[in-house]
Amino acid sequence: MRKTAIKIFSILLLSSCIKEIPLDETSFSPRIVVNSIICSDSIIKVQVSKTVMITDTGKRIIDNANVSLYKDGVFVNQLANIDSGYYIFGTYPEKGKLYEIRADAPGFNPISATEVIPEKTEIISCSYRGPITAIDPTIGDEMGDINIAFKDNAFVKNYYEVVFYWLINGNKEYISIYNVYQDIPVLKNEGDIDYEPSSIFFSDELFNGKEYSLNIKMYMPFSRSGNNWEIIEPHGKLYIILRSISYNYYKYRKLWTRHRHNQNQGIDFYQIYIQRGTY
Repeated sequence: MRKTAIKIFSILLLSSCIKEIPLDETSFSPRIVVNSIICSDSIIKVQVSKTVMITDTGKRIIDNANVSLYKDGVFVNQLANIDSGYYIFGTYPEKGKLYEIRADAPGFNPISATEVIPEKTEIISCSYRGPITAIDPTIGDEMGDINIAFKDNAFVKNYYEVVFYWLINGNKEYISIYNVYQDIPVLKNEGDIDYEPSSIFFSDELFNGKEYSLNIKMYMPFSRSGNNWEIIEPHGKLYIILRSISYNYYKYRKLWTRHRHNQNQGIDFYQIYIQRGTY
């Protein structure tokens, strides 16, 4: 009888955790959303949309917005509306300049956002050692070593991102870091591994002002023919990019990655932005 009572009590406790909360649609007020990633090697491209109720299945994009660009507080130009809520300005932004996007549309309060593109961090050296230097203990893949060395600026709080992609017939095929052995100090320090990020993004917390050597164990599609190792077709050239990124982008990547993981959305950050023409 005592065991039965405990089981019934446990079930009551579990069921009491469910509470229905009515959705108050009257208190919702839509707002403008401006989404853009600016780089010094790309023209400025902005998407303007609006927040909607969770029950709203209508379109979110705003095609009648006024979008203005400012540099160091000085008006530059209006962005041209091209399609699907996208607005562009055909000039490459400069590193170290303060850019501001201001947007307004009928029925909405105006908004603005600012960003500074950080100075580029030069790669001191980049090398590959393989084809097999280790075995991934989690999935058994044969890994090679990629080493990237760079010098961090001690006078600035820096943020970085490392991206991998194959260039196959002119198309970029981005590589998830789940093809990368994750025993990397900066990656573990960020606490993002469990959220399956598409790239390695990190701060200089562990090496501020020092020369840092990032060693990455990565699966490479090699096959062996006698004493020779050859890359498996149709893979082309492997590109490794070290990006100096802003704090805003760094936080955006972390929050986006957690959101995507918690929503169980099997989508990749970079493939989305390729489709949108950002990368």
